[in-house]
Amino acid sequence: MEVAQEVFFGYATNISSRGIYIQTINPKPTGFKVRLRFNLPGDRETIECSGEVVWSKEYDSKTCRKPGMGLKFLDLSQQHADRIEAFVERKIYAQDFGSQEENTIS
Repeated sequence: MEVAQEVFFGYATNISSRGIYIQTINPKPTGFKVRLRFNLPGDRETIECSGEVVWSKEYDSKTCRKPGMGLKFLDLSQQHADRIEAFVERKIYAQDFGSQEENTIS
């Protein structure tokens, strides 16, 4: 993720075609706009779009919650949205049916 000329790193732990959650110790404030550039696991084509922070969560030692921020995509192309949707569907299918298939095949 790029912030002006600064390169910013975080871990994406949740994604959809509408936005992404990035776990980071330095979440940006609500309304902050960024330029995102990332690759989906197993995919060589880079996804690039603008994003806006819609919520931000600072580290809190009392609740032990992980700090981070939720961003909505502002100009994600339909092609990239479709690729993200397909990625999410594959992940959901693997979670729901992966272990079951292993148990039924002998």
